[in-house]
Amino acid sequence: MEEALADRVLDGEPTRPLHGDTRADVVVMGGGYTGMWTAWFLKEREPDLDVVLVERDVCGGGPSGRNGGFCNGFWEDLEILVRLFGVPGALELCRAAERSVEEIGAWCTEHDVDAWYTPSGHLGVASSPSQEGAWHEWYAQMVRLDVHEGRVEELTADQVAERCRSPVFGGGVFSARGATLQPARLARGLRRELLRRGVRVFEGTPVLPGVMGIESFAEAAALGTIAVLLAGIPAAILLGAMGATYAPVGLAETGLGLLLAIPYVVGFVGGASGRLRVPSLSRERVR
Repeated sequence: MEEALADRVLDGEPTRPLHGDTRADVVVMGGGYTGMWTAWFLKEREPDLDVVLVERDVCGGGPSGRNGGFCNGFWEDLEILVRLFGVPGALELCRAAERSVEEIGAWCTEHDVDAWYTPSGHLGVASSPSQEGAWHEWYAQMVRLDVHEGRVEELTADQVAERCRSPVFGGGVFSARGATLQPARLARGLRRELLRRGVRVFEGTPVLPGVMGIESFAEAAALGTIAVLLAGIPAAILLGAMGATYAPVGLAETGLGLLLAIPYVVGFVGGASGRLRVPSLSRERVR
């Protein structure tokens, strides 16, 4: 994150904390990937929409900007996804996630965001006897559904050694449609492009003081909105503490990522000073 913050090319316009009141069509709470991509696609679908994004730290300052930078699909979770959504739903989800790998690279190229995107695939290996063959079941599921060709290749220990040699490595599996990137550079580049697109970003703005036992939003702002989207936080727990009514947007493909369970569309009850009063936002409009 420190490296990305020091790069002036990724900087974008400076932002300030939100003080006082403001109004917006949509407020996104959280400046991680979920929040920023939500704001991006809302503006893409409705350019005139007034979108505000608030973040208590800096955009990308949490897990979104501080992870391993592996960019891959959900094929390794195929078994679980089939149990949850059935075969058609699981395959749709895996293919959407797979498309997002290439689309992130295309987005970086189009918007001149140097996130060190490298589409070199993903290699998983066993580094102990107990890990050997841990991939067999989900790989066999791919073979049964005839979706493995060109996507995943099972490797022997000798084949793994041809790619990456270590005395502790055993067999493995290679996923061709994977990439790596510098996550903080992607996050900061996305923030820059949001500002260029007209999203109002307020960093250094804690929206949920104390997190639990919340009495008022007056410390952050009183916003007249059509919707509030909570992104990247334990939304259900927090909403219960706030006395809010809510419904998940659902499993919606954004094109560059998948919003699973969050963000939540929030409608606050009560009319206390400083609380947000938010009518429902339709699923169609969110998408």
